[in-house]
Amino acid sequence: MKKEFTKKYGNNQKIVVEIRLSDPCKNGYDDFAITATTYIGKRWDSCGCLHDEILKHFPEFKIFVELHLCDDNGVPVHPIGNNPYTGFFAVQKGQPIIKAIQSVLPELKLKAQRAIDLLCQWTGENYEQSKFSAHLFRETKCEY
Repeated sequence: MKKEFTKKYGNNQKIVVEIRLSDPCKNGYDDFAITATTYIGKRWDSCGCLHDEILKHFPEFKIFVELHLCDDNGVPVHPIGNNPYTGFFAVQKGQPIIKAIQSVLPELKLKAQRAIDLLCQWTGENYEQSKFSAHLFRETKCEY
């Protein structure tokens, strides 16, 4: 699913925001992304993960910024390997990262479902959220 939004602002400027839930890498896992392109007149100005700029013009897209590069259950890409850099999952002293992730999975899944519902409403498409994040434990070779 993909939806594009455009807003004009300032002196002949505009921002075009694209929100998607799809599998552009063809790896079997859908993920969320929200990106933007800005223009001054007809000239391209900037593009990419312009999340501050997106939220400035579309504060209602906060849920999609929070889910950027998360799967359809709300779990970030490579959650175990990237956690030392992102700090996405709070880990208590002595708590394994897998336990920290498992403790917030229900909350992440609900947030992702709310975002999916919005995308379905905007696009008129249907989407069935996966039952679990199969790639969550890919790095550790564990299974649910």
